[in-house]
Amino acid sequence: MPAPRHRPHPRTSRVRALMAALACVVVLCALPVRAAEVSFFTAAPPAPGEESRLRAAARQGDSEAQFLLGFLLAGRAEREMREGWHGKGRILFKDAATWLRRAARQDHPRAQFALGYLHLRGLGVPRDAALARKWLTTAARKDIPDAMLLLGTMDMQGEGARQNVQRGTGLLASAGMAFARERRFDLALESARRLSAFRPGHPAVKVIVQEVEQHGTQPESPDTLSTGTGWPVAEGYVVTNLHVVRGRPRIDLLLEDGTRLTAYVAEADMQSDLVLLGVEDPCTLPPALPLAAQPPGLGASVFTIGFPQVAILGASPKLSTGRISGLKGIQDDPRTFTISVPLSSGNSGGPLVNDRGEVVGVVQAVIDAQHVFHTTGELPGEMNYALRADLVRSLIARAPRHTAGLGGRIKSIFGMGCPGTLSTGERSLEALASAIQHSVLLVVAR
Repeated sequence: MPAPRHRPHPRTSRVRALMAALACVVVLCALPVRAAEVSFFTAAPPAPGEESRLRAAARQGDSEAQFLLGFLLAGRAEREMREGWHGKGRILFKDAATWLRRAARQDHPRAQFALGYLHLRGLGVPRDAALARKWLTTAARKDIPDAMLLLGTMDMQGEGARQNVQRGTGLLASAGMAFARERRFDLALESARRLSAFRPGHPAVKVIVQEVEQHGTQPESPDTLSTGTGWPVAEGYVVTNLHVVRGRPRIDLLLEDGTRLTAYVAEADMQSDLVLLGVEDPCTLPPALPLAAQPPGLGASVFTIGFPQVAILGASPKLSTGRISGLKGIQDDPRTFTISVPLSSGNSGGPLVNDRGEVVGVVQAVIDAQHVFHTTGELPGEMNYALRADLVRSLIARAPRHTAGLGGRIKSIFGMGCPGTLSTGERSLEALASAIQHSVLLVVAR
């Protein structure tokens, strides 16, 4: 006998229809009506000691160090402004402008672009469209596509000089193709969008879009990617190691169902090599993993699920098991455990889980067997390291509070809520791993 078909409750059907209608309205309302603001200063925080070394080199007159320091400060200023700390943001922008100006005067092309951008927006310097045009023109002549994008937009709008549609068209088209060649596909499409807004039907728009479609979905070269493992916590952030994303302007999170979420650095602990990644809508993340209330003891059974050697082993999650073999890490570091869990590149940032399904640490490092052999003449056994979960709690306490995105607000209207914390408890290893693997994310940074 065939199984009876389930008939949805009339109220359920109406709710689904209303949600579908709301989704359509959201998409239509999200379509841009004018040139969008673009952030050019996105990057992960520097490693410990890098900023002080940059400042020392910048003071010695090194133009590349001056540019990198200015870029770093401008990115920090943008984050402060987004979080409402406008006074601090203005101070940082002023400091950034000082270093960028020094590098620009030494003919550093990207510093010339950045200084032009600051003058265009009035960030840390007086707003001066004519001076912005001067620096952007200098950078555009050196084939900096970021400068071409801004200068082309200024030409189209007649900002800082008389409107010049022909020159603006050429600059936007050149910027789009240059961004595509550099695999900066988001800015390539932004160039095409602006060109289409000013010159509907221009053939360069189709060429840029085709270039992105042809190359934007192809796998990246392993040399250009950094991969690791991440997992959500209850506060709406994803935890991973800082070294996975450091210096990478684009960070993507790949969910089990193939969904790709764009992430940003919300808070970082450079000393402990930990980072919290945020996403636009925390409700799109899978259930969070619970943090253990108590640290594990010596000999406790632990496991991790992650994505080791993705290029060779593939992007499906892999399980590794072992024990807490030391309550301190290398050279008796109290922030870390020594573990006998087998690890490889790509496991970095993964959760170290106890037999109750609680996270007791964050997988961090693989011992350098070659270095140990050269130093001692002996090869070490299976000996790796994980950061204690308390460090994650400390990082969360410093992070800004998350607010639900539009998707979360729509769900709350219907009492649906966002995914909560995964309920684990004492189960078999197979049951725990089966539940936890759905909350483990592949982190891809480039």
